Amino acid sequence: MPSNLITINHANVFSREKLDIGTRFFLEHLMGDRHYGMIVDLSCGNGILGLTAASQHPGSTVTFVDESYMAVQSARESWKANQLQEDKGRFIANDCLTGFPANSADLVLCNPPFTRGKPLATILHAACSNRPTMCSDPVVNCVLSATDT
Repeated sequence: MPSNLITINHANVFSREKLDIGTRFFLEHLMGDRHYGMIVDLSCGNGILGLTAASQHPGSTVTFVDESYMAVQSARESWKANQLQEDKGRFIANDCLTGFPANSADLVLCNPPFTRGKPLATILHAACSNRPTMCSDPVVNCVLSATDT
């Protein structure tokens, strides 16, 4: 985990004890020099990807989305613990990107906690079903990391 970021982890939040290998890899290669105004951390868990994106690009607005209310609350409390600009963080309990308008994000980050026995194709389809219309430049900007637990 980036040493300067604090994460709050409620019960049943994926990787609450330590970062999984997919997240660690993702963090090492996150974002680069390009600026993104609207970022979505999809399947956010404790919010570490969105927190890192916000710390690298302070002018960006980050929306944290997870189907778990506990995960969304963890991300919200992590945002507050890191004293990030309050109006730049949004927190939504939602089923993937359902209801998000077309072209409403410049970057979608997604590192869902895949589980054994569930077909990968099903999970990928659910996670990125709105990808072609969600991102302003979907080929470049929907970043997905697959972690098998």
